[in-house]
Amino acid sequence: MKVLLIGLKYFSQKLAKELSDFDSSNRYIAFDTYYSKRDLLRFIAHLPSADLVYSIKGTTSKSKVFNLVMKMKKPLIIQWAGTDVLQALELEKKK
Repeated sequence: MKVLLIGLKYFSQKLAKELSDFDSSNRYIAFDTYYSKRDLLRFIAHLPSADLVYSIKGTTSKSKVFNLVMKMKKPLIIQWAGTDVLQALELEKKK
């Protein structure tokens, strides 16, 4: 299984390393798709062969990366972190 991790750079890289150390039979690759164009291009190149995308950061606005993942019909897990939840709740109240 090939799992692509995106979102908060520190946590996605840490999780990819810990999962790789624990489970070497699968591939866990972290990408900084928010701030690195190089990583974004690498992520897009790996996406067709990925089995799962795991994001450590949610969004309440549009996400080109999430849209691409869903367009390619790849499973997507979003782990909301920190203020993401509070911002989502506030946005819901304002609707």
